[in-house]
Amino acid sequence: MKRSQHKNFALAMLLTVGMLLFTPYTCNTVSDKHANWSMFMHDLQNTGYSPSAAPDTPHLLWIFDTEQRLFGSPIVYNGTLYQVGRGSLFALDAETGGTIWSSELPVIGSTPFVTGESLYVGTCNGIAALNSKTGKPIWQVQLADFECDPWNDDLSNFIASSPIMTNTGVIMCTHRNISASYGYPNPEGINRVVCLDSETGTLLWQHPLDDRAGYSPAFIEGRVFINSTQLRVLDDETGQQLWSYTDAKGLYDTSPVIDHNAVVTISTDEGSVYQVDITAQELLWKCDLDSHVISTPAVHSNRVIVVTIEETIYALDENTGSVLWKREVHVESNFSAHDVLKNATASFNSSPAIADNKIYVGLRSGTFLCLELDTGEILWQYETKGSIIASPAVADEKVFMASTDGKVYCFGIDPETYFQKAEQYDKQGNTEKAREFYMRAKDYYESQGNSEMIKKCEKKLNSRRYLWVAVVLVGCMIICAMVVYWKMHKSNKSR
Repeated sequence: MKRSQHKNFALAMLLTVGMLLFTPYTCNTVSDKHANWSMFMHDLQNTGYSPSAAPDTPHLLWIFDTEQRLFGSPIVYNGTLYQVGRGSLFALDAETGGTIWSSELPVIGSTPFVTGESLYVGTCNGIAALNSKTGKPIWQVQLADFECDPWNDDLSNFIASSPIMTNTGVIMCTHRNISASYGYPNPEGINRVVCLDSETGTLLWQHPLDDRAGYSPAFIEGRVFINSTQLRVLDDETGQQLWSYTDAKGLYDTSPVIDHNAVVTISTDEGSVYQVDITAQELLWKCDLDSHVISTPAVHSNRVIVVTIEETIYALDENTGSVLWKREVHVESNFSAHDVLKNATASFNSSPAIADNKIYVGLRSGTFLCLELDTGEILWQYETKGSIIASPAVADEKVFMASTDGKVYCFGIDPETYFQKAEQYDKQGNTEKAREFYMRAKDYYESQGNSEMIKKCEKKLNSRRYLWVAVVLVGCMIICAMVVYWKMHKSNKSR
């Protein structure tokens, strides 16, 4: 390499480092801010986990009053929140809580499923498809031969399952909310799994069950998982049963959860949690709890989060089933949850949601809780004036929940906590999110005129910039050394 070439190379390196040093530091990364929660328990595996950032404090953004008791869980898709009421379906702006549209529909407790411009939701005695942007009906199919009045306080007479959509079609369990074991005889043939054409509602296949099923199926790689008297696995295309796990019985009040090639399922009768290998079809572990469970567990970060009807939360090790921590969270209320729910208290309980290393869950006593995932420490709570039966949704960096007081609540990240969240992400080694929240904190404090915090944000951002420059500089020096070595080696060989 000639002397002039060495000079040019060195000059190029200096220019590169200078540009990195003095170019304004901007955040152009795309976080999981707009992660959807478009179905019951977030995804087709029912994990209950969202990658979205989530609030550390009960920073209430808005409340929407439906003036109807709410049992179905909210979902969020592309900035729109969908909430089932008593005979109504609401579409709200997730940012403001403003009404986009509402539709009269015989619905009570089913959680909708949204994909593209189509929304599917269980009705009192069937299923309906609507345009998700306008609320206009596409088709409606009756699946059970009984009358249903969504305003009747006898909550035994409606289909409680939530639909999913697979490669074949829309799949839903059809069963009466309260089975014969509670003194309500079921119409013949009502307990089954059905698959309908997503565009027309035409029945593609059905699979009979011997009792009611869990609230929502799970799906993975062409297989449909159903909780009923036992765990059943069906072929997505035909509805034929592929295999079943019969040792776990009485699974009908929860939905199966799939994670890491295993399915977690809960026996309502026994109060036991099972994990079954879905390839070997063998039991991996079983954990016996102190109480019955009627809510679907959430799974993330090698933890299985289970809420019992005694309002105790367990964190289990996903690999072994051992109890990592246990927290009793029963909160006394000023009203009777049994009176609010009439005869259906044993049929509902909020399932937990996991996001941003936190657990969000509602209690029948009307309290909404946020807990730390690793320890179970209660971070904050919020009181409503009704029972919380619906499961929360986490999307767009917000937490949404519904109560039987008729209100939908939206909690968001307080701008005052942006800097603290950035520091949390720093400690976790999540540099992209840390950088994003330092930038948000800086923008917020600039709007507030807080010069002290602006300097703190800039110090954090600049330290990261100089670290990045140092990495680049070291890389350039290594490349330069390799080039010089190669040139010297080549020159020696030519002599």
